[in-house]
Amino acid sequence: MKWFIVFLMIGSEVEGLTEYYQITDPEFETSEECVTYVATQSHILKDHIKMVYPLNRVKQVFCANEESFHQMLGTDKI
Repeated sequence: MKWFIVFLMIGSEVEGLTEYYQITDPEFETSEECVTYVATQSHILKDHIKMVYPLNRVKQVFCANEESFHQMLGTDKI
């Protein structure tokens, strides 16, 4: 199962909607690989998210597999 890095953004909740940003490259085979990457590459991730969301702050960063991410969004896997 593939694992991805997911950001939950502060200030992106409008009319009950929550904005998530998913990084699909790199992808990971295990949650442990993903968590280790987030811990060791936080400076790269911070720079990336600032470019994508220059006005929003990050509320939370976590690793999610495809199934759990789609469940959070309430969508089917693509």
